[in-house]
Amino acid sequence: MFTTHHNTNRKSCIYRQSHRLPFGATNLQLAIFALLTITTFAFPIPRAHAQSLGWDYQPYRIRALVALDLPGGVAQQLTDELPTFLQRRVDASIGPVWSFNVELATGAMRHRILSRITALPEKPSPDFRLEDTDKLVLIAIRWHPEGYSLTAREYDSFVQRWSMPIQRTARQDEALPEHIFAILYRAVAPLAQFELIANDEKHILLKPRGAALMRPDAGEPWTKHGEVFLPILRRTTRGGQLVENGIHVVPWTFVQVVAPSPNPSPADGGGGQGAETTAQVFSGTRRPFGIRRQGRVEQVAIALRSDPADTILSLRSRTTADKPLVGYEVFSQDDPKNPNSLARIGSTDRNGKLEIPSGKNSVRLIFVKNGVHLLARLPIVPGAQPEVDVPLPDDDARLAAETRLAALREDLIDVVARRNILMARVRQKIKKKDFAGAQKLIGEINELPGRSQFNLELTTAVRRTRSDDPQIQRRIDQLFEGTQAVLSQYLDVRPISELSDELRAAQQKGT
Repeated sequence: MFTTHHNTNRKSCIYRQSHRLPFGATNLQLAIFALLTITTFAFPIPRAHAQSLGWDYQPYRIRALVALDLPGGVAQQLTDELPTFLQRRVDASIGPVWSFNVELATGAMRHRILSRITALPEKPSPDFRLEDTDKLVLIAIRWHPEGYSLTAREYDSFVQRWSMPIQRTARQDEALPEHIFAILYRAVAPLAQFELIANDEKHILLKPRGAALMRPDAGEPWTKHGEVFLPILRRTTRGGQLVENGIHVVPWTFVQVVAPSPNPSPADGGGGQGAETTAQVFSGTRRPFGIRRQGRVEQVAIALRSDPADTILSLRSRTTADKPLVGYEVFSQDDPKNPNSLARIGSTDRNGKLEIPSGKNSVRLIFVKNGVHLLARLPIVPGAQPEVDVPLPDDDARLAAETRLAALREDLIDVVARRNILMARVRQKIKKKDFAGAQKLIGEINELPGRSQFNLELTTAVRRTRSDDPQIQRRIDQLFEGTQAVLSQYLDVRPISELSDELRAAQQKGT
């Protein structure tokens, strides 16, 4: 049922090109060279030795655990043929950059993979045996009346991170092994060291692990245009061991490949220099990599391999964690080159949540507003996480202050307009020498709400509108200070005093 195609002549040609022997070698030399070559590729490289070779020469030590839930005949045939098929497929398509080992899960391990592959604990249990393993790939295969479902998930020991589950379907029995290899290949996320570019804060260089081992005749490059990586900082000891709690994800930051390079050819100098790849930085902070570091810090990034899906944006108060931020508007900027290309996605519900769908670009720049104020600008990769929790300043108090002050200012405008009208009428009365009528109108002016009444309302609003967030409280204080200045300007009593003086002077002159 399952067939494996091999091009023997092509493989032997590649082998001869990659392993050139000195001209005139003896049979004994040939035998020794062959033995060393077989030993190198047949046995895993110990961790200490692999690290001593350098980043460019470190292969991925990958252990795949496959759990089957299939009908008897198909299960038996896969059990007999799948490990050999996958091993040959990896050797033919990927080569020495993978040090690959595959096992069929049995017993409790098989049940755990089949039932909990999408809900595994953050730290793998000891029975997964991660010693001398860089990447653990779990693959669950189930039979359904309409075909087969495949789910794969990777744990990377270097950055101590589970990937999102990847799911595929297959209909034909004959194509099932190839689908398994395809989902395995997709689940293994490449790692890269990254370097900052001088005088360019928007781009970095990615240098893939095992660059010198990558074959130039491989079917696909190590990464593609548009692939997104998650930057991570690893703090280690002088001996290269990870310190406790030494994994730090660069907050609110992703990098996206914009100029991938092909797999480097060892014949072209090796060393991986040809594999440097340019990536664009998307971050919610101004200087995501400009933090002070202590000790030895490795700058690495891992590809985000996931299926297209929505991500739930969850907004909450950063001072009161259990308070959702309701009614906050969310916009996206799908064209980074056009800052005015904002499209409204929606507003958060009563739980402070909103679904962020995938867009034209894998990375979506999200803007969060409350009223006219921008509260956050952050990148999101829909599908890379089921939910993104964002603590933000609780802007409700500021918005309430704006509402109260807007009502106060409307009352102020009404009072100032009425006062100006009455003052104009007083001058008309004075001009007509209707001094009694003018005095009566001045009395109406004095009965209008004055600065003391407005100051009382303002003081009450200040007392009722407080925020536990210092940043928001500063904004509220600025609003009240601005309103206080407006009150002092438009409710000045000097014009009324001057008008009374005009009336008295006219009365004296008239008599």
